[in-house]
Amino acid sequence: MENLKNNDYKIKVIFDLLGVITVEGFFATKIVYPLVQNKISYDLFKKKYLMYSVGMITEDEFWDYIATTDQIDFIEKQILDKTEITPKIQEVFHKLSKRDCDLYLATEIPRKWGEFILEKAKLQNYFQNKFYSSDLKTTKPFKKFYDNIFNSISTKKSVVYCIDDTPINLTVAALYGAMTIYLTNTEVVNNDAHYEITNICDLVKIICKE
Repeated sequence: MENLKNNDYKIKVIFDLLGVITVEGFFATKIVYPLVQNKISYDLFKKKYLMYSVGMITEDEFWDYIATTDQIDFIEKQILDKTEITPKIQEVFHKLSKRDCDLYLATEIPRKWGEFILEKAKLQNYFQNKFYSSDLKTTKPFKKFYDNIFNSISTKKSVVYCIDDTPINLTVAALYGAMTIYLTNTEVVNNDAHYEITNICDLVKIICKE
């Protein structure tokens, strides 16, 4: 890793969205479903959400039997209001961008909601590319999802870091040669990850060797 200090290698960082850029990782069950639980059963909601998140159904088909057209904007505003952004995440992105790191997003959330969250976090303009499951028609932790990412990101003369709050996602990312960083707010230990952190600011210390 000494070469990193001589700028011989490009540093690339792949961010998960839910549980990394946001505080809550269980977006569908902890944030969205409580707002619509009087309209749809949990099992049917989970099925529709998964299909929506991988682009198998349209936005209109997702909301069918859940909300009328004139209710959707109000519910989505509530969703965004309840989504808490990770403290100091903007500071982390600013420091990484100043170090000339290439930043990427890889998330299973539908693109529309993902873009809303990034706008709230003021991070929408930092990314070299964004990989949404709703665009790729597949999701984590399936290999096809990561094939799309790593086939699009040139890893020649680069070191790729992948940060996620779900251990299995990091296990798959490691198969592609990524350095894995497990962000957790629990006592769960991920012995397979290269690094484990509880504070997002530690990401800068790891990547920038501060």
